[in-house]
Amino acid sequence: MKYTRAKGVQDFYEIKAKKLELIRSKFFETMNKYNFNYIETPIFETSDLFKRATGELSDIVKKELYEFKDKANRELALRPEGTASVLRAIAENNYEIPFRGFYFGPMFRYERPQKGRFRQFFQGGIEWLTNADSKYFAEVILIAIDFLNSLNITNYKVQINWLGSFDERQKYNNELKRYFQNYVDQLEEVSLARLEKNALRILDDKIEAQKDFVKNAPILFDYLSHESKQKLEDILNILKTNLNQNIEIEVNQKLVRGFDYYQDLVFEFIDKSDQLGAQKVILGGGSYNNLLKEIGGQDIPGVGFAFGLERLLEIINFEESKKLKIVAYATTDKEYWDLIMMRSKLVFRDVDFEIVEKIIEHKKAFKNKKIKEASYLIFYEEKLSRFVLKNTQTKLIYEIENHNLDQQLELLLKEKNEEN
Repeated sequence: MKYTRAKGVQDFYEIKAKKLELIRSKFFETMNKYNFNYIETPIFETSDLFKRATGELSDIVKKELYEFKDKANRELALRPEGTASVLRAIAENNYEIPFRGFYFGPMFRYERPQKGRFRQFFQGGIEWLTNADSKYFAEVILIAIDFLNSLNITNYKVQINWLGSFDERQKYNNELKRYFQNYVDQLEEVSLARLEKNALRILDDKIEAQKDFVKNAPILFDYLSHESKQKLEDILNILKTNLNQNIEIEVNQKLVRGFDYYQDLVFEFIDKSDQLGAQKVILGGGSYNNLLKEIGGQDIPGVGFAFGLERLLEIINFEESKKLKIVAYATTDKEYWDLIMMRSKLVFRDVDFEIVEKIIEHKKAFKNKKIKEASYLIFYEEKLSRFVLKNTQTKLIYEIENHNLDQQLELLLKEKNEEN
């Protein structure tokens, strides 16, 4: 029987795997630059953690959570996002505050697979818990921009909004309830439940957001205090002062994000190309004030962002690194093991050194596809009684001794780069 992948997952190999590794390495480099520390959390947690953190009526909990019971009848779930697990770890292990952490790994959501969206997907993100003034939250957006710059991703705009204090949101939520009562016959079933507990979730629903009466709903900005509006203005001024003029920043007064834990600042990076279809958000985040306390930790606010690797894969311009690609072959077992030892002693890293995995006669070597297509070959030249490195394009042959292989390869890479 031939097995196939489950629906909504994918395999990573060759170019796709190299893109994954590039995005991961650039993310790690950027986070280390800003003094964030890597944190690894379990792939599954208790179901209640995600329900408490993201909201009982969020799409994740209602439609997308992978839940199961273990053999001891404990209710568990595969992690659908990273924030809840990181904050659980902070609370449980009493990690020091301020906390600057970042994560990267697989997440799981049962949703309809489409371009840039899978049921198992990679997500990277940061969490910064601090008592610093909220205007410093602008740094998180600057860090996200720096990360995307490291990948040469620039064709996007940044949308931000301010959700205000608890009292301001409650006042707005009550107004939304009154408004949507006029359209209960047009709301989806899940939205009827949201109408009672958190009407803001209706604004973030993918289906509801397409309806005209939702587009024309009252906006939160009209219910914010002068203080909240000033905080949003402070962040806008910081961003506009410190950002490249080519980066578009705008206020989206409908933006609320998909999780109940967000308060005050929320933001999304929207791809402006046509490569992602309907899935335009490449990175998003915001701040939260009470989440750590709600799951048993200190009363410390936080801010962060997350990105889905699969969407970045679609828009990244990937060029393979300028490595020397060398194929080596042996005509005897002794030559084969000499090549193995030669490769094991190699210090020079900018090289792909592949050894053909079977013994080949010289006269039949070029029938081998890898040898035939190689730019550089290493083989044992009997006339010289030593291994040689041959440039198959220029036909130049370089004698190799174990002690000078690294130096020879460095010179070849330099010559190749100069030619390009």
